[in-house]
Amino acid sequence: MTHVQALAWGVKACLLFCALLLAGCAQKPSTPTRVVDFPLSAYQLIDQDGRDVHLAGTFPADRPVVITFMFTTCKTDCPQLAASFATLQSRLGSETGRVRLLAISLDPVQDSPKAMKAFLAQFRAKEGWDFYTGSDAELRRLRHELMDRVPGEGPLMPITFLRSPRDQRWIRIAGQRSSSEFMEICVKEGVL
Repeated sequence: MTHVQALAWGVKACLLFCALLLAGCAQKPSTPTRVVDFPLSAYQLIDQDGRDVHLAGTFPADRPVVITFMFTTCKTDCPQLAASFATLQSRLGSETGRVRLLAISLDPVQDSPKAMKAFLAQFRAKEGWDFYTGSDAELRRLRHELMDRVPGEGPLMPITFLRSPRDQRWIRIAGQRSSSEFMEICVKEGVL
């Protein structure tokens, strides 16, 4: 085998590896898994205004909750997730405050309160949509608690958790969804 042939085989092997890697990342969204409501452990976080936030226990039963994980410098899934939140708020109109939307940082080093506030402004976030950060350990613990308590199939990211106001059950929404697909789930679950 000549040097050129060996190089060509190496390039082909690399391309095949990349194709397989991308195919694994592009998994189709899974069917949402439903579980009963549960109290969250205590978490010490910081919101987009730099205020300390104590996230623990349960959310009010009559108020839908949607939690997702993102970061302000993300250029792939996060803008789509944020657009879905913005679409939901737009559809809620003057009732945006009745649905609790939480974006939890995946990058506490970059996601300062100033960066989170600018990100929310970019997507015209209204009342009811908050962005939280904290220590890496605290954020990882929160993500793992939700993933453990609301198990499901599909990719690990993007992942969103929705607590339905109808039956106070949580569902895990794994995989990339268009805003219209996200709205369909919100309608089905009684958020809209």
